[in-house]
Amino acid sequence: MKVQENALGFIIETSSIIIFFGKKEAQLEKIQQFFSSYQFTLVHQTHGRKIQLKDSTNWTERPEADAQWTEQKKLGLCISTADCIPAFVYDLKKARIAGVHAVWKGVANRIVPQTLELFLNTGSKPQDLRLVLGPHIQKQSFEVDLDVKNQLIAVAKNLSNSNTVMMDSEVFTQNTEGKFQVDLSKIVKSQAQEHEVSLDHFFDLNLDTKSDHRFHSHRRDKEKAGRQLSFILQK
Repeated sequence: MKVQENALGFIIETSSIIIFFGKKEAQLEKIQQFFSSYQFTLVHQTHGRKIQLKDSTNWTERPEADAQWTEQKKLGLCISTADCIPAFVYDLKKARIAGVHAVWKGVANRIVPQTLELFLNTGSKPQDLRLVLGPHIQKQSFEVDLDVKNQLIAVAKNLSNSNTVMMDSEVFTQNTEGKFQVDLSKIVKSQAQEHEVSLDHFFDLNLDTKSDHRFHSHRRDKEKAGRQLSFILQK
């Protein structure tokens, strides 16, 4: 995918779709000014499992949800992050898109595959789906304790058909302090494959929010961390 960078963030654009991944400066007012032809909608993210349909009747509302989807054009589905994964899904054939907020709890709760399943259950085909991940905390920066690792192991099981040792080497690496570094994007890839979404149709910007100061990071800045907005829309 061709990615263009500007002062606000990173843009991926096709004939029908715009995906935008924001930097620190990407707040709603500036996004609305830069993309003045479009409207934008948000949800109140709770690290849960709810997927909210947005359309012309409710786009101004902000319900509790961690994913939102629409078939409406010119409506940007915004996701707010500061280390979590902004994940976007679109269908090449049907006019439908989704934006997903995937913190590690969301990955454990399978919010991305639930969104894919919603599309597939309502007429999408696996070969037509595309999954795009934006800047988020990368494996070298994301340390967790054993209890979190154990929660994630179950949803990472499809990464390897051999054994836990191989899976651990791909997704979890134990460091000298006894903590585990986790590759969340690899888990999300495995979840997408469960629904027959090819890795050829998966794109990850591979930018680390903790080490890259163009982005807000809760792990780096704690309570001082802000949030950047990203979105997907249909033209």
